[in-house]
Amino acid sequence: MKVVLEFELPEDNYQFRHAIDGARMKLAISDYIERMRQRHKYQDLTEEQEEELHNCRTMLGELLEEKGLWHLFDME
Repeated sequence: MKVVLEFELPEDNYQFRHAIDGARMKLAISDYIERMRQRHKYQDLTEEQEEELHNCRTMLGELLEEKGLWHLFDME
């Protein structure tokens, strides 16, 4: 299957940037998830820090799930 996206520039620049920058955004979120995992695994955190990190990871996962994007990041 071949998919072709066409944009009328400069009128469609906003949509074009979203299409182009989507892969970089996915990489940035993947890096963020990995950094949170490493911090949890390798840093000596207080109980309060550990709970906050857990809450942040949970909230990010919920947001990605709500938008139907969690499958892109499911690394566990």
